[in-house]
Amino acid sequence: MFSFPQSSEVRAIRRAISHPIVDGDSHVLELLPFIHEIAQELSDTDTADAMLRLLCDRSTRLNSVSLADRRSAGIWRGSWWGVPAENTLDRATTTLPRLLHNRLEQFGIDFQLIYPTLGLLVFLVQDQDIRNLMARSFNTYYARMFDGVRDRIEPAAVIPMHTPAEAINELRYAVETLSFRTVVMTGVVPRQIIGSGVPGATWTDTVAYGSDYDYDPVWVECERLGVVPTFHGTGMGWGSRTSPKNYVYNHLGNFAAANEACCRAIVMGGAARRFPQLSWCFLEGGVSWAAQLQADLIEHFEKRGPESISQYDPGRVDWPLMANLYKEYRSPHMADRDDIFTSRTPYLADPADGRPLLNDFAESGLTSRDDITDLFKRFYFGCEPDDRLIPLSFDRQINPGDSPLRPVFASDIGHWDVSDARQVLPEIWRLRRECGIGDTDFKALTFTNIVECLTRANSSFFERTTIANEARLLSRHG
Repeated sequence: MFSFPQSSEVRAIRRAISHPIVDGDSHVLELLPFIHEIAQELSDTDTADAMLRLLCDRSTRLNSVSLADRRSAGIWRGSWWGVPAENTLDRATTTLPRLLHNRLEQFGIDFQLIYPTLGLLVFLVQDQDIRNLMARSFNTYYARMFDGVRDRIEPAAVIPMHTPAEAINELRYAVETLSFRTVVMTGVVPRQIIGSGVPGATWTDTVAYGSDYDYDPVWVECERLGVVPTFHGTGMGWGSRTSPKNYVYNHLGNFAAANEACCRAIVMGGAARRFPQLSWCFLEGGVSWAAQLQADLIEHFEKRGPESISQYDPGRVDWPLMANLYKEYRSPHMADRDDIFTSRTPYLADPADGRPLLNDFAESGLTSRDDITDLFKRFYFGCEPDDRLIPLSFDRQINPGDSPLRPVFASDIGHWDVSDARQVLPEIWRLRRECGIGDTDFKALTFTNIVECLTRANSSFFERTTIANEARLLSRHG
């Protein structure tokens, strides 16, 4: 009844390339009545109903609260009008996996990873019972809805991360019972500040560093199950992104902020060094933040690493030389004040108290700048087709060690920044042309990087998919 032909522009693009196009990040818009029914299957009616109210009533509750009360309660403005509406076909495509499967050829996409929309709210829920029921209900829904289309579409299971135990429990169920091959989690967990007097007050736990919990068992389980830790955290609700009235103000740069915090924790906490077989993937934030983080890490290591920090030891000051310089060059108003100069009041230097010299990089396990660039070879970064900073990934002069970063084409189909899903491939193709991305780098962006990321964890990830042969050849020659 319905026909979905390719446009001449998409046909021309596909004729110009010789490799598949893999979309590393699309989204499904879930049908809440079905999820509520699943929750009732899995739990008691009261908890299922409480979960549904939490999912449905946030905007209604927000609109009923004054701006002053929102601010005092720590309520920030989240997304609104966030999915296709006027483009009804795309709205239905976002909701119906079989329709999406039929339209992928029209989009010029061979294989697609698809992530939650409402399911991502799992990461913000403070009530443990509701949070775990929500994760299990959404994952059961995804497994049922995408059954029969996984030759071209792979849904991600949502993994709650408030504690390692619940993360491991859902990881095992998602992979071993529901047969998921990919997962999505957050590396920035909002934790309530007890006794603050502010109902919405939270602090942000970057789970790989400085957490009250040890998350290494989660990474062990990811390694055992063959899934890539993939992060889709939000930076809204903390830092400066807490406006009670303006979503765009809160949204600008928020994914980059969350990804940078998560990645920085993975590096500085040493998880990336302790688990050398794992890849790590960061979605929606682009790659510019990663270029800056890598450069900052190298700069800090070279200036404040274990081999260089001792040059700032106040015990190394040549005080006789300092006294002579003071006497020679002091200003007139400083005359007869040698007592102030020789008091040696510490400035940005801890007084000697018997502690060993601290090495801020000790927990990271980093011993050289090459260690840092080696880590970033296992990090992958979701980049949307309108992101004009993608070429930073491939700039060998900017990126240290003549090593490109690893961007992943991520359409974000299903959300407000894609007004027409038929345009995502033409948009990234135009960006390629306008920004001078070469053939090899374009292939890395749209195919090679994501395949390497996923098959590093699970060599059979693409078996029984439409791109199995191409993925196999890439792994063989990679």
